[in-house]
Amino acid sequence: MSEAKGRLWNGGTALALVTAALYCVSTAYYGGFMGVLRLDADVLDRNFHQTLYHGFLTAFVPAFQLLAIASVTLFASAVLATPAIDGFLRRNWPRKRAFLRLKKVLLRGKGRTPMEVAQRRLAGHALCSLAIAMCVIYSLAHFDRLGKRAAEKVLTQLEGTLPDSTIVTVQIDGQSRRLLYLTCGARNCAGLDPVTHMVYYFPQNGHAFRHPKPLLSEASAVSHDLRVEPPAAVQASPNRSELARSQ
Repeated sequence: MSEAKGRLWNGGTALALVTAALYCVSTAYYGGFMGVLRLDADVLDRNFHQTLYHGFLTAFVPAFQLLAIASVTLFASAVLATPAIDGFLRRNWPRKRAFLRLKKVLLRGKGRTPMEVAQRRLAGHALCSLAIAMCVIYSLAHFDRLGKRAAEKVLTQLEGTLPDSTIVTVQIDGQSRRLLYLTCGARNCAGLDPVTHMVYYFPQNGHAFRHPKPLLSEASAVSHDLRVEPPAAVQASPNRSELARSQ
């Protein structure tokens, strides 16, 4: 019973850690994105599921790359590095003895006092905590930088011709405005006027945009125009016997 509770506790802890990691990734990315565009986070607040899904999409590629690098490194270490080091030590007894002496000094387990064991354990926990904290801080800074790059990419679109798929038409104060789409929260969206560079906030159900792909009716019309009609049946010419009979 205790083992089942332990597995359940470990599974719940892992799920909570993954959820917190995805939430932090999405928040860091979104914060960097909105910081460059100077958007209001309170107006563009997001719900919990939206944040988690965005965090999963943002962290999927870096996590896959990290897993691939770790797998290749461990495989190379197990297949190439470990046999090479073992063969290098086996061929030379003085080297092997020096390696064993160094291993005994670094990983000495016997002859230690309880205070020394406790201090070494405390130092190990402190180093692990520091490494985890540094990884978390570096990851958040990395995703914050990705969000800033995405915002800068949006701003660079203003220098050229904007495609229709990035423009939304919004009714604001009784006027129809064409805005560059920036982002959407749980209730509101934000758009940028390409001419005045003014940022407008509007509800999600108050805008329209042109789809980049052709509509089904247009696609069917194009396919109908390109359809090749089959050739008409050629009437067979009468033979000589039929001509003589008719005469």
